[in-house]
Amino acid sequence: MSAIARHGSTAASVLVNAWIGSASRRAAAALILAAIALLPLSAAGTFTAGFTLTVSQVLAAGAVAVGAPAALRGWLRLPRPLLLAASTLMLVYVAGALFGLDATIPGQTVRSGHRDLVYVVDTLVGLGIVGILADIADRSILRRAGVAFVIAGFLAALYAVYQWFAQHYGWPLADVNNALNSDGFSTGHVHQGSGLLGWERVRGTFKEPLYLGSFLVITLPFFAALFRGPPRPHRAALILATGVVLTALLLTVSTLAWGAGLLALLAVGCMWALSRGHVRASAAIATACAVAAVAGPVLFVGPSALSTLTGRTSSALQTTTTNRLDAWDRALERWQSRPVFGYGPGQSAVQLAYRPDTLPGNSEPTVYGSAQGLWAASLIDVGLVGVFSWIALLAALFAFAVQTAFARSDRFILAGTAAAGVAVIIGELSADRFDIRVWIALGLMLAAASHSGRPARQQEDHQAQ
Repeated sequence: MSAIARHGSTAASVLVNAWIGSASRRAAAALILAAIALLPLSAAGTFTAGFTLTVSQVLAAGAVAVGAPAALRGWLRLPRPLLLAASTLMLVYVAGALFGLDATIPGQTVRSGHRDLVYVVDTLVGLGIVGILADIADRSILRRAGVAFVIAGFLAALYAVYQWFAQHYGWPLADVNNALNSDGFSTGHVHQGSGLLGWERVRGTFKEPLYLGSFLVITLPFFAALFRGPPRPHRAALILATGVVLTALLLTVSTLAWGAGLLALLAVGCMWALSRGHVRASAAIATACAVAAVAGPVLFVGPSALSTLTGRTSSALQTTTTNRLDAWDRALERWQSRPVFGYGPGQSAVQLAYRPDTLPGNSEPTVYGSAQGLWAASLIDVGLVGVFSWIALLAALFAFAVQTAFARSDRFILAGTAAAGVAVIIGELSADRFDIRVWIALGLMLAAASHSGRPARQQEDHQAQ
């Protein structure tokens, strides 16, 4: 028995050492890189396990399971305010799951039950991804992640350009998505509205044009970050790929994605100019950024002025705005009943559930509603406590990155900040929780800032571990 105990103890020790050692860090990094590369699958490569999952979500969850010690190390290495903000947010969601409601949609108890657990795990995975990337934080991983984003963006854009012609001329594979559409009750092709030349807008392998457009904008900063490094033949390929991405972005005719990209570009450009001491340039860019920040909400409320520019009708643009504003109004109404702690993680979709009235006989079952943005969804889910926790975490993350960028203007910090800025803006205005690409973008921003903020000797010691 003693021999068995000794062998068991040795085996357990080997497993624990392997889990917390460099092998687990490398495995976690590989899984994250694979998750980035497969982001274009999105709504085209989903499967259902009670809830709809994408391949990238599964890979990210695997990375956190494999690299849990690295995730913890990464957060412990960061400044105390960042760790406190992340811990508070996680505690709020766990408490919300324990003490909140667990309401379900009649007829959909399987899909609507235990949403609290899904949202808690989703938040844990997101924070784990950020921690792992902060722990790794070396130049080679940043470059590989940038390359993965470039490849993913190019592939997504290439299919979107093909889709633009395929939809118009009836070519095969014009629609390859198998996930539920944004309406929540249909799959496959749904007309996305007319755009350039009166042809249908493209959504690629994403649920709708906004998500495709935002993903393409997220990848563009990494194209710029990698442009200085490769030899001339590779630069030519990078320029060609950038052209394809910009073309696909134009074909989405997503004004929200365009606006978020422009605002992030101006903000990062101002950071770069200030860090380099270009006072006049930074003043000019800051002025343009302020104008864009003021003009954005005005155009959002009255988007008809964009009709000529986009090729979309005024009514189509106004419908998009009205739907989002109505969703926010309903979210505020529901929030007022439980303003401090909310209904529980994931309850926003249940509390805003509706019966689609566009179908003959109104025979479809009640389906999830959408708060159209993390800020509104978190109000219902975890109340004011949760909203302030989100604000504290995001403010701490971006403050750390901006502070580091001023100390050392690094192209990967700027690229990560721009990508994360776009991802967060879109997440706050469209989705009910942060998509995995938002967490990856935040993680890369933090990783670049952590890498640049470390003394050279500390970086060498860290890479040698």
